[in-house]
Amino acid sequence: MTMLYLGDIKLEHLAIASMPGTRTWEYAAHKVIEGIPVLQLTGRDSDTYTLNVRVHPALGVPGTIIQTLKDAGDAGEVMVLQTGAGEQLGSFVLASLDVNRSWTTETGQVLAAELSLRLKEHPPIDVEFNAGIAISGANTPATAEPEDILDTGDPADVPLSQIVRSA
Repeated sequence: MTMLYLGDIKLEHLAIASMPGTRTWEYAAHKVIEGIPVLQLTGRDSDTYTLNVRVHPALGVPGTIIQTLKDAGDAGEVMVLQTGAGEQLGSFVLASLDVNRSWTTETGQVLAAELSLRLKEHPPIDVEFNAGIAISGANTPATAEPEDILDTGDPADVPLSQIVRSA
């Protein structure tokens, strides 16, 4: 039995050596008068992974686990995915949840269920946000005093926090 943890949620991974993932890249299309649009790479999109897992009473109350996953998805909660051995695989949000209630009691209480989770990569949880720009591990001030700005004449030396878009 291969175990995974999504945040505090314990799951049994059904595929021993498989965790299908997808990486995509985004392009801006610039239309031209004649011919096909010119594409410009704008960066990569978040990776996505599909996990097929099982929940059962040995992991906790299956109905409660399913509801916890739904609540995390509704809240956009960022969760760390790690193996049972403690290896961290990254930070993710739950993008979709498919539930197949395999076994239930006569009253409909879930005894076990197989779930398909689609996870979307999220920047590391310790990322700081500054003026809408994600900067990992930076201590960039939200505003800078004039003496904080290096005037070398090179636009590349201007810190991101100093770039202002004018109308």
